[in-house]
Amino acid sequence: MKAKVREAINRAINRKELRERIFQGVGDPLHVWAYHAKLPGWNPEWEQKFEEKYGYDPVRAKKLLEEAGYPQGFKTKIVIAPFPGFPETTALGEALFNWLGAIGVQAEIEEMEFIRLREFARTKKAHNIIWPMRTSFTPPLTILGFYNISGPTGRLFTYEDKRIDEKYAQILNASDKAERARLLRDIGDMKFNDYAEVPLVWLPGQVVVNPKVVAEYIFPGNVDAVFTHFEYVKAAR
Repeated sequence: MKAKVREAINRAINRKELRERIFQGVGDPLHVWAYHAKLPGWNPEWEQKFEEKYGYDPVRAKKLLEEAGYPQGFKTKIVIAPFPGFPETTALGEALFNWLGAIGVQAEIEEMEFIRLREFARTKKAHNIIWPMRTSFTPPLTILGFYNISGPTGRLFTYEDKRIDEKYAQILNASDKAERARLLRDIGDMKFNDYAEVPLVWLPGQVVVNPKVVAEYIFPGNVDAVFTHFEYVKAAR
C-alpha cells in the first residue's frame, strides 16, 4: 500500500471510541507498534505529534485516497485470527470494517487460524491486508526482528524497508546502550513517519485475583499469550 493509503486508513479510525467501546477504557494510546515509553528507543515526539499525524479525520482520509489514485476507494481484506491473550479480535475487526467502509474502503472479513496467517506472513502473502495483532511488553529489537526485517533474517514479514534492515544490522553490531537506543529510535521514526502500521491501543497484561486468597503475584516476564511463574504467587493465608 502507498504511504497515503496507510495514512488514510489510520485517519479513518476513531481510537478513543475504539478504546472505550471495545476495551472498556482499558489500555493506553499506542503511538508506534512495538515501542513503549519504558522500553529502549522511545521518542516522546511521537506522542506529541500523534494527533496531528494520526488523528481521526475521515474527510482527510477520503482526500488522501483520492490523492493516492483511489477516488472511489478500493477493496481489501481484514483477517481475523483469534489467539490467546487477545479475545477482542472479532469485535475489533468488525469495528475496522465499519470505519474503513465510511471512507470508501470495501473490506472483506475472513477468519482463519493464526497458524495459517503466520504461514501467509512467512511467505510474504500477507501484504495489502489488515490483521489485528496484540501488543507485547518486549524490547523493540525482538519485535522488529520478527515483523519488520526483510530478507532471510525476518520471520513474519509485514512492513519492510531496507533502511530498517541497515539500522537493525547496526544495532546488532553496537555495544553502547545509548547508541543502540538511538538506532532503535531512528527505526521508530521511520515507522511513525511512514505510517508503517495502524497503532491502536497498548493493552496491559491483567490478572484478577481474590485478595483473600492471593496476597501477591510478581510476574517478572512478558505477558503475551499465557501467564507463567506461578511459583511467585504468595498466599494470603
